Amino acid sequence: MVDVKVSIVIPVFNVENFLKDCIDSCVDQKYSEVILVDDGSTDSSTEICMKYVELPNVKYIRQENGGLSAARNTGLIHATGEYILFVDSDDMLITNTVETLLVIIDNNSYDLLFFNHEIIEENTSSKSVINNEIDVTNKKIVNLSTEDCLKDIFSRRMQNYSWSFLAKRDLYVKDNIRFPEKRTYEDIATTYRVVGNAANIAYIPNYAPYLYRNRKGSIANTASIKTYFDIKATIIEIDEYLKQRYSRLKDHEYANFVVSFLLLGYMDLANSGVTKNKKYKLLKNAKRDIIERVDCKQARKLEFKYKISYALFRLEMLIPIQNMRGKLK
Repeated sequence: MVDVKVSIVIPVFNVENFLKDCIDSCVDQKYSEVILVDDGSTDSSTEICMKYVELPNVKYIRQENGGLSAARNTGLIHATGEYILFVDSDDMLITNTVETLLVIIDNNSYDLLFFNHEIIEENTSSKSVINNEIDVTNKKIVNLSTEDCLKDIFSRRMQNYSWSFLAKRDLYVKDNIRFPEKRTYEDIATTYRVVGNAANIAYIPNYAPYLYRNRKGSIANTASIKTYFDIKATIIEIDEYLKQRYSRLKDHEYANFVVSFLLLGYMDLANSGVTKNKKYKLLKNAKRDIIERVDCKQARKLEFKYKISYALFRLEMLIPIQNMRGKLK
């Protein structure tokens, strides 16, 4: 019988080239169960998963394709661990990640612990990286109040990816937090709510046990008109949440978050493959929305890099400059 303290949830969809590395980096993590949620894969990902189902700490669930959020939600339903750790199926954990995080949590009674990540190239082999254990003895641990953590996330000083923290499962159970299905950038729609339910939070900025694989075919690197509207819907939800629970956080730090993500969606509109006339209308409407959401008074309080991006956006120079940068790469 496996002593399960952490449920590692891995959503799986057509990642045959990277899946084995991901699973191998997770199945040997102590005190863990690995939940493989096969979201209707059509490549050999299913066969790869089946090679692990006999292991005592592995659960395999196959479902019709519903997207990343649906797969994560299924993982949450089947999780039995006290803590939840999400791992994307093209990424990896270094050796002893879970054990290291649990020691820190147990010694300090944290219910939410953020960590950093290292970016690896698409063709990086697991053998070259996952055994790079990191000594955390002298790593600085930053204790955060709920409000300070939200400020750091909204100011973009901290990342808010769903795989960038170990969280008590109860934080998801409370308020029945689920990822919004059929929506991109689902992390920004959930992390703030998990933080809002936490009482004891910490961040280890110099500890990067999560290996993020930067690849061209990933969801985060695919432009779509859907991105802008999904982000806009999430921003509206966050507005209402902060209005009800943390109204004093609606300052320039939250404006940084709003500008950075709305402009991200705006750039996806610009790079999408729709017709020229449709793109013009979409960009025109999006620009009006963004200017209404963040006026010049708020823009003056933005951090420098977001202030520059916003100014270029207002001058209609953001898209040409970004396109020029893309051609120079």
